[in-house]
Amino acid sequence: TQAGDVQLFLASFQELPPSGRAGGAFRLEFHGPLQPVLQQGTYWFHVGRRKVGIFIVPLGALGQAFRYEAIFF
Repeated sequence: TQAGDVQLFLASFQELPPSGRAGGAFRLEFHGPLQPVLQQGTYWFHVGRRKVGIFIVPLGALGQAFRYEAIFF
């Protein structure tokens, strides 16, 4: 974001029916702060020492967290 980095945490992983995708199909749900809310789009995530672009979709607030999902199909 323009304000800097926003920390999102992997909250859940769900396998999806086979799609023919190498590595299988799955859904990730991330939780982050209530503000700022990230818009739908591709963001860079630090995975270990690598940076990976992941397309996320905002789902809405849940308690004190804002939820996002990424689907790999």
